[in-house]
Amino acid sequence: MEEWRPICSHYDVSNLGRVKRTAPGPGATAGFILKPRVNNTGYVKYEIHRRTYQGHQLILCGFVGPRPEGMEVNHKDANPLNNQLDNLEYVTRSENIRHAFRLGLINRTGETNSQSILTKPEVIVIRKRYAEGETQISLGLEYRVAHTTIQAITSRRTWRHVA
Repeated sequence: MEEWRPICSHYDVSNLGRVKRTAPGPGATAGFILKPRVNNTGYVKYEIHRRTYQGHQLILCGFVGPRPEGMEVNHKDANPLNNQLDNLEYVTRSENIRHAFRLGLINRTGETNSQSILTKPEVIVIRKRYAEGETQISLGLEYRVAHTTIQAITSRRTWRHVA
């Protein structure tokens, strides 16, 4: 069942993620459902009183209240187009990032880590050569990384996902 709540003068939001005009105005009649737009990051946005608002923020503000200081909106299903109330929650930045890691939206392992110097094939060769007796220092010099990096690779503290 769709439920509507006021968010500002002349506009309501619904628990299903829609926004409507509640009073007639220039070019719009009362009850007119606003057409959502999608911004370049994939989030729904609405134009209200010549300002642009993100849909998920409008919905939570209308049903839960203004966004608390230091909080942001999380889409529980990770779909920025799903602005239904039961899919939204206020969380801290840290909680939002942990949620994204859990869902696999952020992956910083191996070569996907921006700090990575080595590649997966190089890690495989490093482990093989170390097992055959080469030193961590010589491997570090050859691959231009610290010997402690080689130690972390050979002890599987890093690059655990590589066989």
